[in-house]
Amino acid sequence: MFRFNLKSHAMVAALLLCVCGNVLSQQAPAPAGRWDGVIRSDTARVHVDANFNPKLASLHFDEPFNCSIDASFLEADKDGSHYTFKPSVNGGQFCQGLYPGELLVSTPSATALSLSLKNKKAAWTGTLTPTQAAH
Repeated sequence: MFRFNLKSHAMVAALLLCVCGNVLSQQAPAPAGRWDGVIRSDTARVHVDANFNPKLASLHFDEPFNCSIDASFLEADKDGSHYTFKPSVNGGQFCQGLYPGELLVSTPSATALSLSLKNKKAAWTGTLTPTQAAH
């Protein structure tokens, strides 16, 4: 009887380690570095430059919006890294419309980031790639 209890405790512990390991492996780390690409809504598209560090995402939208906004890292889960937008530092109607709001960043591969964000008028999605250093 003692062996059975010890064996069943070991099996339960092994099962818990597998389950916990699976949950943790689904939480992707927050992205890092400089990325750029195009995001789209149903009616428009715009180029975006993004810079990520462990606690902050900084986004700059090109013409026709020409504005910048920061987002604070909130948490990572199976869907990706969640950020909350701060008020826009340089104004711009588009960026002002993002606050308050949320940015979701997922990593489908080592060379791509998927962005999803919403403003008061539309949902925006797109894929970014690492920014190449200028030589």
